[in-house]
Amino acid sequence: MQIELDELEKYFQEYLTKYRDEFKKFIAAPPIGPGYPDLPISPYLSKSKFDVYLATNGVIINQDGVEPEYQWYVAGGPAPKVDYEPSVTPQEITEALKKSGILGKPIGIYRIVSKKKLANKIWKGRIDEISTSFSKKYDDYEIEVRFHKVASSVQELLSTLTFGAFGPILDTHLPTEISDVGAPHVIRNIGVFPADLNNRRFLNYMEVYGHSDRCAWDKRSISLRVRNDIRRDFSRALSMEPENGGGTLSLGATDGWVENYNNKLSKLKDAITAMSEALLYKNEETEDVFHTVLGCVLNHAIHITVETRVSIAA
Repeated sequence: MQIELDELEKYFQEYLTKYRDEFKKFIAAPPIGPGYPDLPISPYLSKSKFDVYLATNGVIINQDGVEPEYQWYVAGGPAPKVDYEPSVTPQEITEALKKSGILGKPIGIYRIVSKKKLANKIWKGRIDEISTSFSKKYDDYEIEVRFHKVASSVQELLSTLTFGAFGPILDTHLPTEISDVGAPHVIRNIGVFPADLNNRRFLNYMEVYGHSDRCAWDKRSISLRVRNDIRRDFSRALSMEPENGGGTLSLGATDGWVENYNNKLSKLKDAITAMSEALLYKNEETEDVFHTVLGCVLNHAIHITVETRVSIAA
């Protein structure tokens, strides 16, 4: 049986509370907690606006209203641009890129072409199937959420939200009713827009779930999900390279972020070992030798303590 919209709101509120409580434990110094760095690992921790969509077979949670300050839909992205053949990109955009000397060069915009004409509502990103909506403010957390019940599948809804990029053009292997409960696709910092620039969305943070039944959203699962999600979000934040901008798309349950973090720790261990050996066996060397080794140690240390992003693959 499908969960009701007001039940989903109660679940969201309790999840939000427990996520913040668990985060406080993670950043607390021993013996209370492990003393993780106080990083902005999730929009659940800061002032945010969300749209929560209850579809017929899933749920989408999308952070609303956050875009980069630059014109990411012209150059910079990272973003797929939904287009046709021949292109419907406005001529003035092409001329501006040509004038800037970046036409045809990597600019963070990835043109993807639909082989068939998309429905008008998808091309414009217009959600027509909303039957019920209401808003909730969680003043203690400075978070506002609009809850919507939508008479369409989660696949159709994501297609509309991304102007046909995810679904009709790119198969992102969305979670289904047989997917693990509590293992969403998570999209971060990826823009998307139709080539004619009639609309655009920057998906600063989005979760896509393949379940809408009451069992999957039973509040008794919240504590387990929060513990898993906190580890996922910290592992991601601690594993990224500071110099890489861009967005990420994780496909359901994956240990990819944990593996990346473990790789960073291994490199840091090697760097510290090199420093130890330099101090033991090269004590007669000039100072610049130790500066080089110390720089390597600090470089790896910084990489595992700063939240960053990786570029979306073309």
